[in-house]
Amino acid sequence: MKKIAVIAPARPHFGNTLTQLPFLVALRKAYGDCEITVWSKFESSRILIVNQGANRVVNYQDMSVFSFLRAFNREHYDIVFNLRPGCEKSHVLIGLLSNAKKKYAYSIKKYNRYLYDQHLLLPKGQIYIANVYLRLLERVTQQRYDVSVIQDVTGHISCCKDTLVLLPGGGAGEFKRWPVERFVEVMHLVTRTPAHGLKRVVVILGRDEQAYHSYFFHSVNQVPVEVVDSPGVERLIEIAQSTKLAIANDCGPAHIFQMNRCPIIMIWGYKRADHPPFHQMPEWSLPTEHSWNIVPDDEYQSIQSISAQRVASLAVAQLNHLNGHMGRADLPAA
Repeated sequence: MKKIAVIAPARPHFGNTLTQLPFLVALRKAYGDCEITVWSKFESSRILIVNQGANRVVNYQDMSVFSFLRAFNREHYDIVFNLRPGCEKSHVLIGLLSNAKKKYAYSIKKYNRYLYDQHLLLPKGQIYIANVYLRLLERVTQQRYDVSVIQDVTGHISCCKDTLVLLPGGGAGEFKRWPVERFVEVMHLVTRTPAHGLKRVVVILGRDEQAYHSYFFHSVNQVPVEVVDSPGVERLIEIAQSTKLAIANDCGPAHIFQMNRCPIIMIWGYKRADHPPFHQMPEWSLPTEHSWNIVPDDEYQSIQSISAQRVASLAVAQLNHLNGHMGRADLPAA
């Protein structure tokens, strides 16, 4: 059994961590019977301990450089993948001083190639982040992998796509939170449309959205509504596998639906006037045939300015396309 270490990016947020999951699942696909240990500075990486994911996580946040190197080399890894592109200290420790038999890395500095057996040089922010990690693995194994490999976590794939999923979270701040009232309005507008083909609505709430419970009832226009609180990774993937359309803020759980290649409408906000969302999209939005990004009107530059009618019209058009109805995407009269 091969012992494989993965040096995780120093990004603690839920969405950042989730984008590492396709790499771990593909790693197990590539090497078969292996033990995968994620070395991370954050406890949040423990969500990667799932079926077909990591076996264990080592938190080295409080270790000195020398303690880290001793602990790491004590494991005598067969293979190490360093996914911390901009941390020169980690490249020296792993590439030069570790005793792993094979060393691979993604970095943003050309000279790091001399420290590794295989090296992926790629500037940050150019492609969807989960695909960056997969590119490194593809270079090493000479095999192709897709982010949808995370479906292996549940062990099955649902054929029934009949769920509208709403993700009104946005942990990075209010500038990312489209008002929950608009999500409710979109839900009403879409389920009132003839031939929508939906059999249920699932609303995913995190710890910061518990106050939203009162906005959602057990059904809307005779379509059952289920509110799911803080689901784990496996549950999120199960929901994604039955999703016909997801509507989401730029939030962590949305990555599960993107990586499952669900049809998705993502709603983006401006952090400030000189910080539009466009430069973030290549790294955090996965472009597919059925993915859409909605941004505020440049005049207002606020996520609050995006109307429910604008999102619902796009949602109905997408559902019509998926259902084979290629006519107009008019919303029913109020």
